[in-house]
Amino acid sequence: MTKVFLINTDKCTGCKLCELACSFCKTDSFKPSASRIRIKLSTKKGIAAPQVCLQCETCLCVEACQEGAISKDKITGVVTIEQSKCTRCKECIFACPYGAVSHDEDKDEIIVCDRCGGNPECVKICFPGAIEWVDKG
Repeated sequence: MTKVFLINTDKCTGCKLCELACSFCKTDSFKPSASRIRIKLSTKKGIAAPQVCLQCETCLCVEACQEGAISKDKITGVVTIEQSKCTRCKECIFACPYGAVSHDEDKDEIIVCDRCGGNPECVKICFPGAIEWVDKG
């Protein structure tokens, strides 16, 4: 069975430990700008919300890529970016309605969550339970 992220913004404390866990997993450094998950804080509303690639049914980031560098695996649903084809035009970033695609400026790469191969680090570190990894359906 396919697994998906279940996000509960009511439980998010805005601690950003998920960003640190993700960046460490991907880059061996604690650098939130290299994280594939982002915590968006709304000080006016007093809420924090995890933003991660939801591997949409129709991926606007895939459709926006004129180079064919972004694809979605038909079996796992994971969105991947082939860096050698990517021109860094950032159209995928603008196209994603969830803010889940970003640019790692140090590596000059467009990045998106790959679900850590099915064992997401952000879920492991999210003690309040705002990010869960659940069976789809």
